[in-house]
Amino acid sequence: MSLSPLRNANATSKPTALTTTPTVGVVVVASPFDWLFAKGTLASIRYFNPAAEICLLLDGDVDASSAERLGIRVIRKGDIPDPWMQAHSFGWGLTKMNAIWHAPYPFVMHLDADTVWWGDLLSRLRVTEEDDVIWSVTHGEIGDHRQYVDTWFFNPELVVKVAPNFRWQEYVTRFSCTGTYVIRSGILETDRYRELIAAKESAPRLFQFGGEMGLLNLMVFEGYQDRKLQIRSADFQAIFPNHAIEELQGRFRFDEQGLPIVVPGDEQVLHMPDNKPLVDNLKCYSQPMTFFRLKYLEETEGITGAAAMERLRNEDAEYATLRKQFLAREKRGKILRLARGHRGEWSRLLGRFFDRFLPAREDSYAQA
Repeated sequence: MSLSPLRNANATSKPTALTTTPTVGVVVVASPFDWLFAKGTLASIRYFNPAAEICLLLDGDVDASSAERLGIRVIRKGDIPDPWMQAHSFGWGLTKMNAIWHAPYPFVMHLDADTVWWGDLLSRLRVTEEDDVIWSVTHGEIGDHRQYVDTWFFNPELVVKVAPNFRWQEYVTRFSCTGTYVIRSGILETDRYRELIAAKESAPRLFQFGGEMGLLNLMVFEGYQDRKLQIRSADFQAIFPNHAIEELQGRFRFDEQGLPIVVPGDEQVLHMPDNKPLVDNLKCYSQPMTFFRLKYLEETEGITGAAAMERLRNEDAEYATLRKQFLAREKRGKILRLARGHRGEWSRLLGRFFDRFLPAREDSYAQA
């Protein structure tokens, strides 16, 4: 189906006077785990859109003083005025959700930390007061819709419990990887968000990966279905695992002076969610991220050349250590929750067992 603009006559969030150029703030989310990449993300925004309003939303202890010296606004957990958000809306995948209600801009363009801003995206997207959500649709061949949704977004059987009227089958070809999107501040309902977080905490299998991707797609398209918001689809996210490295190297290339070449009309957010853009990772086309990580070092500390590359490789080594520690903590946490009889954790374990050994089952355990 076509996602034509929808209007809600009862909506109160729309301004009475239309303007064509509202302020769009770019919000980058980072933690100690991915701060090394976020610095490259920040540098790429400043390179292509030096006048852009930028905010850094942090989860955890990150020394962001260098970003603040560049005039980048920093928001930490303690700056969020809602105690419930502080307690339930931070952590992997969820931290970004706070910007929808608490970023200081009429519109938010979100970026994950493992992204690079490539070209003048603000001019290309041309956000206006007619927009509510600009969604990047980047999927390839979907195949079986139910399996696709269950793999990447949410469990179709469980989602009926929290959204009985949601017709997800009508929107599946418009679902998006939420590494980037544009959204009007406050357009989503906080009460609904709290309901879905409570459902997620009691049933971890409801939303895939434990993050926000399935949850946010559900909220956005529920709002569309209920005529509370309108969605404009656009192609502005290049998800690296969906493309061969050789294709990416040709599409997002550098000139003889080592500077980025942007093809007009192909301004993109380069998203690297799986194989991370470490300097020496041959499984990822890391050159764009490496270029801008070096730019950030040069701009903030004046470090260039071999010394800068050594700094980046040291950061990469620290990242590998932090990743091992994170995975170990996750494993210990799951074991502890199982030992305490956590219903949601046991449901997830049983779900994985049945998925593997009884793929044709009736999903009776999901009704528990």
